[in-house]
Amino acid sequence: MVRRNTQETELTPEQEAAIIPPKHRGVSKKHSSSGGGRHPLVWGIVAIFVVGALVSLASNFLARASVVITPKTDVVTLDHNLTAVKSGTEGKLHFETMTLAVSDTKSIPATGRENVSKKATGTMTVQNNYSNKSQNLVAGTRFKAPNGKIYRANKAFTVPGMSKVDGANVAGTVDIAVTADASGESYNQGPAQFTIPGFIGSPKYEKITGVSKADMVGGFEGEINVASEADVAAARTELESSLNDRVTREAASQIPEGFIAYPSTFITTFSDTYGFGTTASATADTVAIKGTAQLRGVVLKTSELSTFIAEYSPEPYDGSPIEVPDLAGLVLTIRDSGLINFDTATTLTLHLAGTAHVTKLIDREKLANALAGTPKSSQDEIFRTFPEIVKADTNFLPAWVRRYPDDASRISIQVQAGK
Repeated sequence: MVRRNTQETELTPEQEAAIIPPKHRGVSKKHSSSGGGRHPLVWGIVAIFVVGALVSLASNFLARASVVITPKTDVVTLDHNLTAVKSGTEGKLHFETMTLAVSDTKSIPATGRENVSKKATGTMTVQNNYSNKSQNLVAGTRFKAPNGKIYRANKAFTVPGMSKVDGANVAGTVDIAVTADASGESYNQGPAQFTIPGFIGSPKYEKITGVSKADMVGGFEGEINVASEADVAAARTELESSLNDRVTREAASQIPEGFIAYPSTFITTFSDTYGFGTTASATADTVAIKGTAQLRGVVLKTSELSTFIAEYSPEPYDGSPIEVPDLAGLVLTIRDSGLINFDTATTLTLHLAGTAHVTKLIDREKLANALAGTPKSSQDEIFRTFPEIVKADTNFLPAWVRRYPDDASRISIQVQAGK
């Protein structure tokens, strides 16, 4: 048996130079076999992966994106008539009527007392259910209340003929001012139905009638305090101005959500009683003037009016959701407003003028969901699927993020005014 000597022999420098390549010299077998020289490289690779993972986590959980949208906007110049119908009837544009009244009393110094004989006054609506032709009636036409009291028309007037709405006859109406046939408080009365004695024996008697919606007031017979004409005129002017402003403000504050009203459609009337019919007239040295301002007007559905305007856009309106942010800046008037009875009117002819901006509405939730989880490089393709978008400016946080968050709630969609 041959015995091998396994004892390691130390090489001399000359022997090492002869058999070991230059790049491995100086490295012992023990050190070389351990692989310890590769530790820095391995840890570097690990660090890169850890940092990458942290950045990915930060991008996913901390990232936010904001998108500022400029929507498509059309400029529409308006000078058009439009027809509105009473709510509950078939039509594209509906209206509701509003009636509001406010009162106040002002006292002025009395300059003496005198006997007064005054007739009650008021307003009534005359209805024509007799014919589709207008009916002309003279000043002084008598109207009889159920209690037998007679009131006369202050001026000559014309009652419009009947019209057809959805196949049904609608009475022609006109509001007129009336005065009691005699003085005294017995003529002060509440709303009532009136007939015209001059039509007795004619089919017109039951077909052309009057109705009052407010009280007949002002009738008086007796002694009252009096004031100078200048003081009375000044008090009346002050009351009328303040009450008209007040009733207009209150009407504007009572417009229902989803509706719009235009002060240019408001019709305000002022009436007053002087020296009687007010509690303030009971004092010994003053005269009371009680004023009342009544406002009547119409309110329109905002969405329906906006749609009407959109139909006049330069490009054909496709029925998509829109808004008109400057709707309140337009001028809306009622044609022939003096002939309108707001209590019975079922159709109104209006005129709309001004410049409006019709803006396409953006479905923000839908857009955010479409962008969620997509790379920034794909955003333009997504924006093109929303034809209502003209321009989109985006911003990402942190700045290095180039992908929208997976969570759509971390994507902010803002809409700025179209240009």
